Amino acid sequence: MPETHADAGDQANAGRTAPIWPQPLGARACEDHGALAGEAAERLSAGAPDEAFALADRFCRLIAPSARDLLLRAQAHRAAGRLDAARSDLDAAIAQDPTDSLVDRAALSWGDDAARLEAARRVADSATSEAPLRRKAVEILLQSGARTAHRLRRIERRVLGWLAWPDNAVLSLEIRDGSEMRSYVVDPDPDHTLASSGVSAAEIAMETPASGALSIRLLLDGETVEPLAPPWAGRPPSLMRAPAPAAAPDAISPDVTIIVPVYEDFASTRACLEALEAAPPAVAHRIVVVDDASPNPQLSAYLDAAAGRGVFELMRNETNVGFAASINAALASRLGGDVLLLNADVLLPPGAVDRLRALSRSSEEIGTLTPLANNGELTSYPVPNQANPMPSPEAVADLDGLARRVNGDALVDVPNGVGFCLYITEACLDAVGDLPEVYAQGYYEDVEFCLAARERGFRNVAAAGVYVGHAGSKSFGARKRALVMRNLQLIEARFPGYQIETAAFLALDPLRPYRAALDAASPPPGPIVIVACGPAAAGELGLRRADRLQAESPDVTVLRLWADARERSVGLMAVGDGAPQTLGFDFDHAGDSEAFRAYVDKLDVRRVEMLDPASLPEPALTALIAVDAEIHLLCADLNWFLPPIAVSRAPCPVLDSPQPCEACRAAATSLNIEASRDARRRAKLGVALERAARVVPLDRVAEVFGRRVFRARAGAFETPTPRPDVLAPKGRIERLGILYPHPSAVIERLLLRLARRLAGLNAPALLLVIGGCIDDEALMATEKAFVTGPARAEEYLDLAQAYELGALISPDRAGGFGDLDATASALGLPKAYFDWSFGAFPVERGDLSLDPRICEDKAAARIVAWMDLERGGGE
Repeated sequence: MPETHADAGDQANAGRTAPIWPQPLGARACEDHGALAGEAAERLSAGAPDEAFALADRFCRLIAPSARDLLLRAQAHRAAGRLDAARSDLDAAIAQDPTDSLVDRAALSWGDDAARLEAARRVADSATSEAPLRRKAVEILLQSGARTAHRLRRIERRVLGWLAWPDNAVLSLEIRDGSEMRSYVVDPDPDHTLASSGVSAAEIAMETPASGALSIRLLLDGETVEPLAPPWAGRPPSLMRAPAPAAAPDAISPDVTIIVPVYEDFASTRACLEALEAAPPAVAHRIVVVDDASPNPQLSAYLDAAAGRGVFELMRNETNVGFAASINAALASRLGGDVLLLNADVLLPPGAVDRLRALSRSSEEIGTLTPLANNGELTSYPVPNQANPMPSPEAVADLDGLARRVNGDALVDVPNGVGFCLYITEACLDAVGDLPEVYAQGYYEDVEFCLAARERGFRNVAAAGVYVGHAGSKSFGARKRALVMRNLQLIEARFPGYQIETAAFLALDPLRPYRAALDAASPPPGPIVIVACGPAAAGELGLRRADRLQAESPDVTVLRLWADARERSVGLMAVGDGAPQTLGFDFDHAGDSEAFRAYVDKLDVRRVEMLDPASLPEPALTALIAVDAEIHLLCADLNWFLPPIAVSRAPCPVLDSPQPCEACRAAATSLNIEASRDARRRAKLGVALERAARVVPLDRVAEVFGRRVFRARAGAFETPTPRPDVLAPKGRIERLGILYPHPSAVIERLLLRLARRLAGLNAPALLLVIGGCIDDEALMATEKAFVTGPARAEEYLDLAQAYELGALISPDRAGGFGDLDATASALGLPKAYFDWSFGAFPVERGDLSLDPRICEDKAAARIVAWMDLERGGGE
């Protein structure tokens, strides 16, 4: 992507008119996914932001977008005048890769205040940023209230870098070496690349004493600006450490040395160390705490006091050197034995160290062990590979006891251990040596150590029977992602294939059975609502329904139960990040039916809501029906209650009539519950209907249908959408948005018929399919349709606005009205839909209601007539 695109939005809104899309766009956008980004960039440079957005947006939906892909779409948004959408994509690009120079350039130029300030800090601290970009960053930093901007590094005995400050002030540099202090006035260099109007700048290159006890301060007009603790290159001579215990000839080395680097977060650090003090390991152990130049005086005072009581040995760095260097300094004083690397925000339950040591002895091949944790990356529970909330100390102890009971001594091989709580055997440590120090302040040095251990024949394992708490990431905050991205490139260069192996591990998920065992043994307490749904559309609606119920009732735990497409297994997951998250039951396996019933019986279920109950496996449906709770059926799709509508594929003899012709009527099956597809579905639906106390509609058409079919048990639509005064469209509808969440061969036949009909007219009309198709190519080859790629319902509103649509349609003959209704109402757009209430729902002004039994020919003809396109483009 050319760098000039970072400024492409500068011409935003310059004489824009409503764009007319070039028709070849669709075909080329389908043929080569790899060319989409390049063509989008060309369209943006050519001043066609809407076309650029369409291509960039489709590209971002077809792949996992990179930061530059998201940036390109952001630039297209901005060039089209959609600044909020542009900044949202820019924020996503920054979150994806805050080390990308083009992303930073855009953030400095047109990001919001927070994004500009963070980008300015990143650019100022980068050794490779270009001078104009760094100059802009310095200006932003000084304008934001910073008194100076600088980047200083000590390499060997020299301090190198640059300083910038307001040009009406005097800047001095104070260097203290032990008791000796020297001060220098910094002369501004008017020719410095960072000097500008109102900003003075200077380059720094000076010798320093060989002593490690070095500190640097900046003073502006005689007042201290800040002490500097720059990262040093290599092992810093400034590391001060407590002397290693004298090793007597008959001294016995500890079984385990626990090393705890400390920097910030006083509360978590105190909790970590107090837990160690309250329940120390039973084996011979030594605890070494390394204060990595903490800026928190309260934390430093606490460490001094605890070390004075003999709780641990304290080492202190004069400057911040990072995780690996702090660990290595402590390792230099090791007397032998195993080592536990422990983050200061980890809460160890009693006995955890002893059990890790015992497990490490189960095989000579074991080099490292990592326990389960709420925030353990590969070993996270309950949501895998995510930062789950930190449990209370009591909950940590309970989960640890549960893990020991259900998972016992299970060890699972992992690509690498994780340094938040990494147990390393003596043999492994002796073979591998120190942690690598090429990863700056942290992240991935533990990975490299583990990969090096594996190269030497050791195994990295997860201890599924041990659980610890880990607060996580408080020391680095917003800097974490930039560090991660930088260091990920390093680890991949040093160990090619690491990312592929990790992705394969996450996909195979060998820890899943052990997380599921924890889920099964610890059902959530308190009142429970279960939202049970079938696959496809029911699954999507069920997820959204469960999310809404949880948001409305935070004191209730909402569980979503979904059936797979085979209808022989179910998954059970709590909304949010609580347990269960990995629970599944396969009813083809002996005992799973009884296990599911036993699990549900342990829950305090107050209500069960079902979407498409006939698609649920019989053991699941039977267990749910037997629960002593209210049963509600959710109504949003005709096919959940009635047989599917068969559509005639013969040529339609009467296109002018809105009613189904005789061929359509003959093809459509009888629409009543008794004529369900087969006896099994009919029996399951009958059981659910007999037990249900209420039928809850999820949209306005479902409400009308429910009143007609279920009468007294039918409820009202709970969240009606405010209805604007939608007027009949004036003139032609030249951009028709099609809301298409779930690909269907039946629906795509209709869309293809409609697109070909439009292609035969002399009118500039386009179908914008918001979703992904089974066959994008066939539809887009008509040059009358553009397919965005997969889209979520919550994106419909923004996409309809971005594509400047004139009307919306849902092509689903048996559902889909709710999202269409909400989106059209919010935008005041007319809508077309298949009315599966069969005329009971009143048609609103400007809308098109289609009988779901009509054939594809008639449906396409009626839609085109509604779009007012039959007269041709010249009238």
